[in-house]
Amino acid sequence: MILGSKIAEKISMVLTYRNGLLLLLLINIFLLSTSIFSWNYYDVRYFLEWAKVVRDHGILYVYKYARKVAYPPIAVLTFVLPHLLATSITTSLPIIRLIDKLPLILAFNLIFIFLRNKHGLKTAHYWLANTVPYLVIMVYQFDLLPALFILLAAYELAKPDRDPLKTAVYLSLAILYKQILVFLALIPLIIYYKEKRFRDLKKYVAAGIAVASIVILPFLIVDPYAFIYKVLLYHSQRYPQELSLWAIPLYLYNYDYTRLPSWITDAWLPIYVVALILYFMKIIKINRFDEPIIYKYFVIYILMTLIISKVNNLGYLTWALPLLAIIINSKNNMFDGLRFLYIAVSWIEGILYPFVTLFAASVVYGSVFIVEDLSYYSALWSIERSIDRTMFVFSLIDYMRVYFYNVFEALYRGMGISATIYTLLYNWYLAHTIYKIYKYYP
Repeated sequence: MILGSKIAEKISMVLTYRNGLLLLLLINIFLLSTSIFSWNYYDVRYFLEWAKVVRDHGILYVYKYARKVAYPPIAVLTFVLPHLLATSITTSLPIIRLIDKLPLILAFNLIFIFLRNKHGLKTAHYWLANTVPYLVIMVYQFDLLPALFILLAAYELAKPDRDPLKTAVYLSLAILYKQILVFLALIPLIIYYKEKRFRDLKKYVAAGIAVASIVILPFLIVDPYAFIYKVLLYHSQRYPQELSLWAIPLYLYNYDYTRLPSWITDAWLPIYVVALILYFMKIIKINRFDEPIIYKYFVIYILMTLIISKVNNLGYLTWALPLLAIIINSKNNMFDGLRFLYIAVSWIEGILYPFVTLFAASVVYGSVFIVEDLSYYSALWSIERSIDRTMFVFSLIDYMRVYFYNVFEALYRGMGISATIYTLLYNWYLAHTIYKIYKYYP
């Protein structure tokens, strides 16, 4: 008991020493030392193609010549510029990976510092305890950057003077990473209009249009069709996937997408439109727009979008995590369960789910179905190209193959059932969180 108490005391000292900077330093050492070993090759191979197009033709021709560019231009620039710098100074893949990930690691740190400075160290600790930001860095996705800009936009909008220029810039940058966030831009419009701050409303609209135009127009002019198709129309044609509720029929049909009805790709949209109308009707009726209200409805929008959308990636949850950390750290006993789930669900969905699907498939030399391509890929091939051979993962795969092959074969055969269970659990968590914060916050 005495030893346990002393250990707990030491951990507490590490967590709080110099306002958490020692803990942040340790985490950064971890991030920098592990970033060199991995990324998700399936996605990154397309990012690497962007860089090749830029070398051969110039940055403005990415949408014209690259096979897949499902992101707005800021995301392209975020990968390509560090990657071109990295490959100009080294041929070492680990160092290239590290340099490529620096914008993500920077965003991770800025979110921690903001939460610590504005909302206290305990709130920042919730951010550090959630596994999703680490996974986003490990696999290389852009979600930490829109999460940072959403947090900054909400903060600026919640200030008494509501700076319209900063709010517009931050929200525009978030949307220029993930286009589904575009409806967040309507919240400041409603607030400025209801408060009769028409000059601020004009500044907000002008700044938002200016930022979007500066970034988008050069790419749009070069090849309008390629830009519109790859950024917008491509998504409309995708089948439901990953943690989306709309993907459950695919899992129950054991990934046989030919058995899905054709309307499955569009069925989410009218439901989403109705949800948006109800959401904004609620906001229009609000008479007081203080910080808790603004944070609350930013989070509700994001979580509502994830539940209804036909593409629901665990990384997308990152957009809401900083604001959600602020909310659950409020002095409200009704959020005790949410505090636990905020951490626990990230571990369940981020660690256990891949373990019983992708990892299980790799143990038995199986394949995984990639919905974006409507094709099967060898799970082991995907891991081998995503993770450095020196990593313990490969030894673990070999060990499990020798001693637990039958267990993982059963997991592999039941992968559709596992995907269904984890998808239902994840969406229950999102819906439960919306219910709790809508009812009890502020």
